[in-house]
Amino acid sequence: MQNNSKRRLVLLGLENPDGSIDGEMQALEVQSAFAMKPAGDTKDRDVVRPTMSKSGSRVGAKNWDITLPLELKGGGLGESGAINPPPLHSALLACGMVREPGLMLSVSGVSTPFKFGDELTNSTTSDVVGVVMRYVPSSDGEGLLWLRDVKNLPADADELIADASTAIAGTYQHAWVYRCESDRALHRTATVHAHLDGQRRIATRTCGTWSFEWTAGEYCTVQFSLKGIYESPANVAIPSAEFDDIEPPIGESAGLVMADYPAEIGTIEKLSFDLAADVQAVPDINSPNGRKTYRIADRKPTGSIDPETVTLDAFNPFALWEGGEKAAISATLGNEMGFQTSLLINYAKVTEISDNSRAGSDVYGLSFEATGSKDDEFYLIFH
Repeated sequence: MQNNSKRRLVLLGLENPDGSIDGEMQALEVQSAFAMKPAGDTKDRDVVRPTMSKSGSRVGAKNWDITLPLELKGGGLGESGAINPPPLHSALLACGMVREPGLMLSVSGVSTPFKFGDELTNSTTSDVVGVVMRYVPSSDGEGLLWLRDVKNLPADADELIADASTAIAGTYQHAWVYRCESDRALHRTATVHAHLDGQRRIATRTCGTWSFEWTAGEYCTVQFSLKGIYESPANVAIPSAEFDDIEPPIGESAGLVMADYPAEIGTIEKLSFDLAADVQAVPDINSPNGRKTYRIADRKPTGSIDPETVTLDAFNPFALWEGGEKAAISATLGNEMGFQTSLLINYAKVTEISDNSRAGSDVYGLSFEATGSKDDEFYLIFH
């Protein structure tokens, strides 16, 4: 019986330390570019014979290389207005990331702007609220605080303090914050089941990396690249699965800014970002095919952005590049609670400047590194 190339189902489940699946597997709404390719180390025998005839090679340690394209979208609202985890949740955790509760908190009576990384405390109750990711002023003394690692919720009119900054708490919106983590004890691996019509392929101890490009007027796809331990395919009927009916946001009204770039004057079409996690196989002579697991060995997040040129006194990328200055980049896709995704990079360093054009105007092609010191290179926020 021939398999139908249009019938696909991909399931992903996070693993416990012993390799068992933690809870139920999630059905992923993958795009048509999904692929699961067997790969391995080719081993040749180095023997001498009286002829040039070859004995042939053999595959040693084996794995699956998985291309997993997923739409970037939120999970919507749950009961009592709670923010559901995004459909990408498990895949993000399998890329060396962790999740923290977050908050978008409106504030008033701000004495001085809040700084990135400061701990916010509720002076009224003496409770720690969370850690400041960003402060967005909206009018004189008012603004919005983006918080991560939220421990306690402030009540309306509670007094807040972070270092030398003070403010009065207002309304808030819940969020989920995903960030990188260097402690590998907190990293997760996953099991992937790919059903290609009647053929099932299984990868275990899977982890990987991801990249995406936000483009004006387009949907955004997160390209996950995963590696997992190989298991032989088998003939298995496709199981039933349920999918959400959430539409991903289109790139518009994103509030995309870099440093002090005057977005009211110039335009930005694209923001690209690459986690660039280094995925390494862990050799083990006691494992069935010579590999015990995969792990994240390192990461080097990079990206690019293409602002239209303006006068140098309004925005000067050459000064950023010359002095190795660090600039903040932020953007938000979507405008409805529960369906918004924000990217926040606080310490981007420009590494390359090129000249391009768009719609008859000059454009900078700026490449950057997302730097940090406390697993704070960037945050992916669903709110």
